[in-house]
Amino acid sequence: MVALVLIAAMFLLIPFSEDNQSRKALKESTDKISRAIRFSTNESILRNVIIRIKFNLNTTPIEYIVEYGNNATLALPEIKDLSRLSIKEREIAEEKAKKFDGQFTPVDEFADSAQALPDNVSIYAIATTYSEQLISEGEVSLYFYPTGEKDSSLIFLITEIEIQTLEISPFEDRIIESIHTFEEQELVNIESTLQSMTEELYNQWLKE
Repeated sequence: MVALVLIAAMFLLIPFSEDNQSRKALKESTDKISRAIRFSTNESILRNVIIRIKFNLNTTPIEYIVEYGNNATLALPEIKDLSRLSIKEREIAEEKAKKFDGQFTPVDEFADSAQALPDNVSIYAIATTYSEQLISEGEVSLYFYPTGEKDSSLIFLITEIEIQTLEISPFEDRIIESIHTFEEQELVNIESTLQSMTEELYNQWLKE
């Protein structure tokens, strides 16, 4: 009888333990990104240059790096949808992007290697005023300026059980966090859930 009770208790604790691990990883991720944002805000003012956090949404785990530009007045390139360009146009756009990237150098505190989020946390999409649409793949950068201003942004972080947003204000030194735990019916078709939820939150963010 005692053995049966112990076995039942073990099975009850497994999902609880997994949920705790996911929440711990999500907390670790938001803390790391928040630290990078605050660091970039201050560093841009101190160095009097443009700073950026560049995320690579195609890596597993998700990686990011903090870099500083060579001056305070870099002209940011226009973000283009490469899938809509001809091969020649794509090559030109990629060459321009490569040349622009060459003007940035990793900040010492982040220079040893790209920072990585925990394996069980991903970035589903990033919205920024620098782009006219949600970005869900490839590289995306958030820019910080010597004036103390930064790109208004919305980052969507996901685990197997939750979605969390980090809303970055362009002028205020605060990051608004909002979290939603998926309900059972939402998990049945998780991709549809994520798509509709991010679009709704994105459109709401645009209005604000």
